Amino acid sequence: MGTLSNALIADIAFIIGSFYTHSEIDNLFMRRGAPDESPPGSKLRKTEAWLMIANEMPSFDMVSLIGRLLEDLMDREARGADRPKIERAQADVRRACSPDTRFPTSEAASSSVPRSPRQVAPLKISSPPGEPR
Repeated sequence: MGTLSNALIADIAFIIGSFYTHSEIDNLFMRRGAPDESPPGSKLRKTEAWLMIANEMPSFDMVSLIGRLLEDLMDREARGADRPKIERAQADVRRACSPDTRFPTSEAASSSVPRSPRQVAPLKISSPPGEPR
């Protein structure tokens, strides 16, 4: 069973798929050490599938991969023609990873005790220096 919930994987896949091209997604995942080869499909499906493959590998550090995938996007300076796109993607990442947005982990979802998503700690990603959270 994976370490991240399907909801969080879907949100991250949407953010990455909305921001990068097909070849940029392939390059990003390969540079960041994602397992396996590039899955087929749309940018969203490819990203989602790659994250699901990594998430199901017990010895793979999924949280580290997510941090490395989002690092470049969060460190970009928003300027020029791409400014609205970069700012929107950065805001989406902050929203998905904020303390107010909590996703159940796969372990919590499979537990026999019902749990509220608010009881599970969120994945935290630091903002670049000088940027508000």
